[in-house]
Amino acid sequence: DFEVEINNASINVSGDVDKTKIDKLRTITTGDITVETLTESKENLAIINAYEAGRSEGDVILTNANINVTNNVNKAEADIINAYNTSANKTVSLTSLTDTFEHIKTLQNTDGIVMTSAAITTTDEVSFDDAKTLNDFTDGQVTLNKVADSYANIQNILGLNDSEVIMSDASI
Repeated sequence: DFEVEINNASINVSGDVDKTKIDKLRTITTGDITVETLTESKENLAIINAYEAGRSEGDVILTNANINVTNNVNKAEADIINAYNTSANKTVSLTSLTDTFEHIKTLQNTDGIVMTSAAITTTDEVSFDDAKTLNDFTDGQVTLNKVADSYANIQNILGLNDSEVIMSDASI
């Protein structure tokens, strides 16, 4: 006969997982659970990151994980999540981002942060040049809440494709 015990085993999980799958794995081992790709909300990512090995559940290791955030974050939240995976060439992909122009620009230049498909919303005044910069960051839609620029440049913003940059509800 053949018997395998994994209750103390370290587990390396390939492919994409979420909190439900991780919680299930934690019930079968007290060893480390190393995740390759994790897709979850910022709230569940914080819960998973706080997991520690216990008497009946394993610790979850995110240092080598690529992380996909499924809900909206700001810069501070993105920075916290980016600290979960500390290995080189690992990423945190944002789905939606709301913050000031400067914070968004800083995130764009942060190692590990990917916003190429994110919906981006600015919370402060931006100009036409800022709108173009934000649009270059993502293939997703950029929503401007406040615009401050010349009449001609505001018209230039209005001339941008609404599927890329929208300011219909913006304060001007």
